[in-house]
Amino acid sequence: MNMATVERVLSTGLAAAGAVSPRLGGKLALRLFCTPIARPYSGGARTFMAEATRRDVSWGGGTVATYELGDGPAVLLVHGWSSHGASMRGFAHGLVERGLKAVSLDLPAHANSTGKTANMILAAEALTAVIAQAGPFPYAVCHSFGAPSMLLALSRGAGPAPERLVTVGAPHDIDKVFTDYAARFHVPPKAERNMRARIDDYFGGPFLDFDIAAQAWTFGDRLMVVHDRNDTDVPYAEGVRMAGEHGRLLATEGLGHNRVLRSPAVIDAVGDFLAQD
Repeated sequence: MNMATVERVLSTGLAAAGAVSPRLGGKLALRLFCTPIARPYSGGARTFMAEATRRDVSWGGGTVATYELGDGPAVLLVHGWSSHGASMRGFAHGLVERGLKAVSLDLPAHANSTGKTANMILAAEALTAVIAQAGPFPYAVCHSFGAPSMLLALSRGAGPAPERLVTVGAPHDIDKVFTDYAARFHVPPKAERNMRARIDDYFGGPFLDFDIAAQAWTFGDRLMVVHDRNDTDVPYAEGVRMAGEHGRLLATEGLGHNRVLRSPAVIDAVGDFLAQD
């Protein structure tokens, strides 16, 4: 069964469940929302994992797998949703060539880390443990979902905070993420409201009150935002706002949401930014 068929089946199920019971529909919608889809490894990813030193870091929800290459000041590489640490290998290799140590990880419920579901809160907790046990990290490069997760961890006291932060294709409008998800999977309005209420309860307050962009702005000119103008997953406008008044915005063209991770020009620009005094 291909992914399009799977999505149609899930959409039909969520629509039916939400129509019968908003409570059940909200519960199921949240479960699906928090369940990453396993992706197969490419040959390059398998090679990276074979050459890297793997260490498992314990946290409250289990273990997260980390992958280290090189020596020197450490860069924490955080992947996006339904991906894995090896997706950041382009940055890892490029930064190791500059005399840095690259540490990537599989977020909870992704690849070789434990768990069946994930969300920003769990990812932030796991990142806090990685920073404490495998850090310090003077630098961090975070793709997509990895960026708000990292910023949430820092807002909750994970530290020491990196001196420089790079986000790549990162979203800041979480309300839009919820709305787009509900539309994509035909979640009825009452079930969507129930899902959002569950998220607020889990977060311990209104989840949308956490301002991802404002947290990024605390880095001032030590923030670099990489975003492709043709990113169909996260609109370019979100990257513009994420950079704010003082962050450096690197706009790419035609690389989309994922190919940007393998662009030699982007990897070089990020390396130059991290090497600044």
